[in-house]
Amino acid sequence: MSISKLNERKILERARYTFNGVLNTPQLKHLLKLNGYSIAKVEKGQLMISETEELYKQLGQVREELKRLEELTKVRRCQLFNYFNIHRQSLIQLYHNDQLETTALRLDKEMPTATHDRMKEVEVMYKTIIKNIFIKDRVKEINIDENALDQIQRIIDDIKEKQERIIGLNTNGQTIFVLITEKQEVLSRQIEEIALFTQ
Repeated sequence: MSISKLNERKILERARYTFNGVLNTPQLKHLLKLNGYSIAKVEKGQLMISETEELYKQLGQVREELKRLEELTKVRRCQLFNYFNIHRQSLIQLYHNDQLETTALRLDKEMPTATHDRMKEVEVMYKTIIKNIFIKDRVKEINIDENALDQIQRIIDDIKEKQERIIGLNTNGQTIFVLITEKQEVLSRQIEEIALFTQ
């Protein structure tokens, strides 16, 4: 059961109002006891409200961190793709008469538009340059030297690290949301029980 943003706070407000009403109104408290409803459940419900509010704070922090990391990753990816496009065009000109290197570097291949696939192509091209000593030596002519390759690798590693953190935060956020949903379902049932026991 998914709880809409509007209902999220309403459930907590209603639970707080109901539980405070029971605990602060002797007649209601007495009526619940007479009907066999445990006041300890109401006190536990109040604790659950506090726990749920704390979970909302955590979820908000996770969402903020996710947003920040996604923006940083986007910036780094743009930076990497800019370098890649410049280097790729230079490599196409450098190896325009050499089919073997063109194929090895995948310069004759159409670039995918999907970000994930494009990242794979970026990694393949730079790994090929690094692993092939002849290519690595020749591309120095177009300013793809050791420093440039190190910088590219740092950007790739940074993007991967951020993506792993994003995956972890998404998992954490989903877990927190499930806990919130479960607690709010319990609170909703308690509100309904109290309404039944006080009729």
